[in-house]
Amino acid sequence: MIRPVLLAIPIVLLFVPARADVITDADCTKPQHAQMIINHCLGLEFKVADEKLSAVYERSLAAIESADSRRRFEAAETVWLQWRDAQCAFEAGRHGGSRASMAHSLCAIRLTEQRTKELQAYLDCFKDADKCGG
Repeated sequence: MIRPVLLAIPIVLLFVPARADVITDADCTKPQHAQMIINHCLGLEFKVADEKLSAVYERSLAAIESADSRRRFEAAETVWLQWRDAQCAFEAGRHGGSRASMAHSLCAIRLTEQRTKELQAYLDCFKDADKCGG
């Protein structure tokens, strides 16, 4: 079965600059003004956020004992990824032009980091029921 996080890759690739190879040496730790470099750096930041999400997702999935619960968890994550991509496409569409890619990346980073925190809370709950808050 294809992991849900992998389904997001084609969507994200739509927003990677076509000439990314030209700016592979950009210093993303410094403020940038060129839109292409900003987009490149945000793409790298999203990749890191997505890798963290994938790691927490895999640990959470492994912690679920019931096969039925695992299937529901996988389905929820697939739908969440679809929602994130649709939400970020909506947000990006409000900007247009070269800023659309930036808006999409900022949205994807924000929502991915939020989801990582949510999944980490689930994982903590799976490991220790006292952390479930209810």
